[in-house]
Amino acid sequence: MKVNLFDSHTHSNNSHDGNDSVEKMCEVAMKKHIMGFCITDHFECDHEQIEIPMLGIANSIASVAKAKKEFAGRIRLTQGVEIGQGHLYQEISEKVMALGNYDFVIGSVHTMSNGKDAIEIDFSDPNVSVDEMLTAYFEDVYAMTKWNKFDTLGHLTYPERYITGKYGIPVDYSKYSDHIDSILNNIIDNGKSLEINTQGVRRGLGKTAPEFDVVKRYRQLGGELITIGSDAHSAEEIGADVDDTMNRLMEEGYRYFSFYRQRDPIMLRIL
Repeated sequence: MKVNLFDSHTHSNNSHDGNDSVEKMCEVAMKKHIMGFCITDHFECDHEQIEIPMLGIANSIASVAKAKKEFAGRIRLTQGVEIGQGHLYQEISEKVMALGNYDFVIGSVHTMSNGKDAIEIDFSDPNVSVDEMLTAYFEDVYAMTKWNKFDTLGHLTYPERYITGKYGIPVDYSKYSDHIDSILNNIIDNGKSLEINTQGVRRGLGKTAPEFDVVKRYRQLGGELITIGSDAHSAEEIGADVDDTMNRLMEEGYRYFSFYRQRDPIMLRIL
């Protein structure tokens, strides 16, 4: 196992779909000999009713602050947030950003501007067009990268978790290469990171999001900043498949990955 493994994408029970307390996550991470991790609880900017999710983020911030004191000197814990589709309701996004002194912000797209999330779509329905859905998704991700208030682009190719992982429908990303290049060029030009999200490896997809063909393309275009996240929604998932991903990065010529402190990337050599 890598000695400097840092998991930059985890969810506590302060997320609507998280299971465990920040304290339990710290305890499990230490047992796994993980150097550190970031709590990036969800905030979805896909509607204007924000009171409940705002409370969740406030609780996340308080929980992390408490755990930092309790586990000081034993594990490196940082405060983050995963903002879903922050470009859709930008005033709300700004309120979320003002709630805490975040170390790290993940920018993701779950629900598209047409109101659909891939998790809710029945891709076995013959009336559902995978091509139309993916085109809309990449257009929304592009718009989110133009919003540019995040640090890393979360799980690019997210819908494949369900298109392929759940319904077994293969996706040919060469059809969307122009969309993907535009997205990658945006984050490179703006000094943002690309996340390699490992959740798909263990949940039916068998690969990361994005897959390594996209990671290779990112490097070809000049991208250097990589964050790695398990997308853990339980304590036992912290660090899952991150070690293997670090090995794969080395095979592709990367020698460093990043985690964030006070919104600045810290480059760590893969050891």
